[in-house]
Amino acid sequence: MDRDKTVREDYWTDEVQWEVAMRIQYQRWEKVRKMETVRKEAMAKMGTMTWETFFLDDAKVKNFITCYKDPRFLTFFFRRLRRNETGRYQENFPYVSPCGRERNFIRCDDRPIVFSHLLSGGAPGAQLLSYCGGGDRLTVPFEPEKLAVQPDSGRLYHPAPGRCGGVGLVRSSLAFELSSGFEYGANSMGAPPTHFHWNGTRVPLTHQLLPLL
Repeated sequence: MDRDKTVREDYWTDEVQWEVAMRIQYQRWEKVRKMETVRKEAMAKMGTMTWETFFLDDAKVKNFITCYKDPRFLTFFFRRLRRNETGRYQENFPYVSPCGRERNFIRCDDRPIVFSHLLSGGAPGAQLLSYCGGGDRLTVPFEPEKLAVQPDSGRLYHPAPGRCGGVGLVRSSLAFELSSGFEYGANSMGAPPTHFHWNGTRVPLTHQLLPLL
């Protein structure tokens, strides 16, 4: 009888230990599942920018059809764009666009601000650079003297809002249109242009953006 009692007690002890172990393992699974859910929700709020278009980061196909095109949304989003100083995802997503308690994290191929069109400004002769698909809702004054060509890549840049890093990339098609106005020095091999011809004026280039590139 004593032996049978001992066997039953050992069995009961093993069963309890097994049940406790399974509960602990289940709690671990639940924790991992919740972490994965949070990660997926966060990734759904993260965006990726190529040169001229804006997508959800986890979009399998990135083309004109899957990119964001609504000017009202783009205006709302990019007016709130700033450097990511939240302490989260900073290495992979250097920019963030907050919306209330929600934070949308962004990464890009080059710069988050991409200038796409020249628009007429309010004053005679004044022009504006439109960026990120916002039309006349997202603009900065066009400052031709501050255009900067990166010698290694040949990309063209212009000042952008300071909260976004202060530098924006000029869209390739617009950069091609403007390229005919650049003047280079006599010994210009590998050097940026020195002047820009605009509206009949020979404008000296300041090169103030080059240290930021």
